[in-house]
Amino acid sequence: MGYEVAHLQLYPRGAMDKVSTFLFGFIAIALIGCDKVDSCLNSGGCWDKVDSVCRKPEPNAQELCDRKTSFPPKPWREDYLALRDHISKSYANLEYILQYYKIDPYELNKKTINTINAAKTEDEAREALNQFVKTFRDGHFQLRKPEAKKNEDSNSSTQLENTTKGKDACTAMGFSSDKKFSFRFPVEGVKVLEKADGEFPYLVVDRGGARVGIIRIADFRDEVYLLTCIETWNKYAKSLKATCDKSCRDDFRYEALRGVLVDKFYAALTSVRKAKVKALVIDLTSNGGGNDWVENITALLTDKKLVCGRSEFIKHPHHVNNFSELLIDLKAEKKPDLDRIKSIAQQLKLAAETCDRTSIWTKKGFTLSCSAVGYSTGERCKYESKKFHGKVRYSGKLFFLVDDYTASAAEDIVARHLDSNTATIIGGHTHGSGCGYINGGIKFSLPNSGLDVWIPDCVRERADGTNEVVGIEPHIKMDMSKIKSPSFLGELVDEIAKQL
Repeated sequence: MGYEVAHLQLYPRGAMDKVSTFLFGFIAIALIGCDKVDSCLNSGGCWDKVDSVCRKPEPNAQELCDRKTSFPPKPWREDYLALRDHISKSYANLEYILQYYKIDPYELNKKTINTINAAKTEDEAREALNQFVKTFRDGHFQLRKPEAKKNEDSNSSTQLENTTKGKDACTAMGFSSDKKFSFRFPVEGVKVLEKADGEFPYLVVDRGGARVGIIRIADFRDEVYLLTCIETWNKYAKSLKATCDKSCRDDFRYEALRGVLVDKFYAALTSVRKAKVKALVIDLTSNGGGNDWVENITALLTDKKLVCGRSEFIKHPHHVNNFSELLIDLKAEKKPDLDRIKSIAQQLKLAAETCDRTSIWTKKGFTLSCSAVGYSTGERCKYESKKFHGKVRYSGKLFFLVDDYTASAAEDIVARHLDSNTATIIGGHTHGSGCGYINGGIKFSLPNSGLDVWIPDCVRERADGTNEVVGIEPHIKMDMSKIKSPSFLGELVDEIAKQL
């Protein structure tokens, strides 16, 4: 008030009384307003004006401002705060991505709250949450509408017997037939020497003397391979002597079925190799990843030693439970692996540690003095122990065709061969998803909208320490938006021929 008083001294006494009456009346009104309205420094909207009067935070502004609008943002603000707190505790890639993309969490938090408070509709508020998620550029960080878990044994109560037909059994286990396995590009501009359809279609083509084999792997999720599931179940069921319980289903899915999938891929690989191709292309375009049988495919595609990246996990009760259960299983084995038990015990201890990351959102320039991510210790290279059962590994020139929709497990196979110098990557930058959800991930839903929050609870690193979540840049770039063009396949073979 010093500025106003200094000027009041220039007025005559009567004028000064009038001005004083006006001024103190204004101040009284302002103070009354400040008793009822919050300045909401990090909010925006109607309380920005309150801030210019009050000069300090007040307790009720957001509620009163919400009442003035036809759309109250409070439930969405609560959802955002719940989301923010959840990823602080459970998001494995949080620290890396903030640093890699130079994201200021304080400013991001402020912007998101501002946008939600300014929203006039549910769609606008929901979009504010979506934009928050998109900032992290993480393919596994998603908000999803609640839906039936159709691929997680949604019909697990259905009893499976040795008389259950394959289609019925596979449907009960969540398998579907809506996947297309065919090549996405037109087969034109080349001479086709061999061709086969199926779940792992392949081509042997020639262009200008360059004979190239191409095998398509459309998906690493086992639940999309319905025909293989039916075929495998019909054989598997013959050995059943009782109802197929959860343990039985796991054995079928993770051992029997995946073994058949690897065998089918190997059959395609064998056919292409017999054609005496000069190079092999594995088409991973639009392959969004999937399950662990990618490891077997990874190992089959080279006879050289593969470099293993480091894996990490979020320090969280989810992994405390995972490691605890694994320890019980390891100790129960007839010949316990003592080194493995010691390693898992160390990881269990690490998973139980805590690191509070919540202050990064509310304190400008806050620096973490801890990490919420733990590194797996003593982990064996998962490719060294693969059993090939007489399969001959590929030893020729290897290429991976990738695009922006190549993600997760499909990126891992590319990363392993890239780090091991056993393949050339061609196409576009991959999606950037990295590791996903271990044992189903950490379940969480927003309290008001009910949206399911999916965040990765693990990390996969490249050999140089780069997190796979940022994607992989190809050695040879192609315009993948033209993959449907009649000239695409010919141009692909031409690019490969330059490397031979």
